[in-house]
Amino acid sequence: MLETAKFYVNGSAAPKPEYEVYDIYEQNPVLKQKKEQKSHAKFKLKLVAYTMATFALFLAIMFRYAVITKINYDINKETKVYAKLRDENARLKVEIERMLDLREVKEIAQVRLGMQMPEDYQIIYVNVPKTDFTRITESGLKAEKKSGWIYVIKEKIASLLYLLG
Repeated sequence: MLETAKFYVNGSAAPKPEYEVYDIYEQNPVLKQKKEQKSHAKFKLKLVAYTMATFALFLAIMFRYAVITKINYDINKETKVYAKLRDENARLKVEIERMLDLREVKEIAQVRLGMQMPEDYQIIYVNVPKTDFTRITESGLKAEKKSGWIYVIKEKIASLLYLLG
């Protein structure tokens, strides 16, 4: 009975093995050398993979900066074009304002085109009825009242009082 107790392992009903585990790679120098070469090959492969990954990361960063630089160059070019167009626009506005001088327009009309101011009997006044108006229905008026900021504040206060009371 005591002899079977020495093979018992806590939590297991399996007997403890009697043989000694030894490493075959430590005993045989050829196998030991092959294992070391395999280990060195794995290390070299990992080193190459990490180096390539780092290189790819640096290439991605450089590409990003190249794209940013190109975009900045394009923005500067378009900004110069915009400034040129803005200056041209200001010049044209000044020219238009100069050309729209009423005294000059009157002079051109009278001298070049031979026009003259109408006499009193040539003027005809036309009564134009006011047809440009908008009708607001009650629903439209209510919607307009509900869309104001005062209405929103009033509704918030009412809902707060409802929650408190």
